[in-house]
Amino acid sequence: MAERDEFKDQLLRTAAEFDNFRKRSFNEKKDLILQANADFVKSLLPVLDDFERFIQAGKESDVESLRQGIELIYKNFRKILSDQGLEAMKTIGQPFDPEKHDALMQVESGDTEPDTVVDEHQKGYEFNGRVIRHAKVIVSK
Repeated sequence: MAERDEFKDQLLRTAAEFDNFRKRSFNEKKDLILQANADFVKSLLPVLDDFERFIQAGKESDVESLRQGIELIYKNFRKILSDQGLEAMKTIGQPFDPEKHDALMQVESGDTEPDTVVDEHQKGYEFNGRVIRHAKVIVSK
């Protein structure tokens, strides 16, 4: 009887320890995700600053300097995303790959190999080597 109570007590303690471990692991994971998100948002703040300066400058600027401002903001934004692991896929002239491409249509093309991407309607992106958006492409027959 005492041995059974001892095993029962040990089982209850182990279950409680496991429950605490599970809760602690969940909270640690949640904190890691929040920190990663905070770091990413912090890396985007220069783009936000650039847009605010652009809006202020836009009140007295000509069209060409506004275009150049948007181009600089775009390059800065692309660099930040690239530093985080986002890369645009190279598609035109590449063999069709259903893992990376969504074929919108096929067209006759005498100067390219069959099943080759000849046009891109929407860029595809990879994040740290993993496809997060397929490219929408036109493929040769």
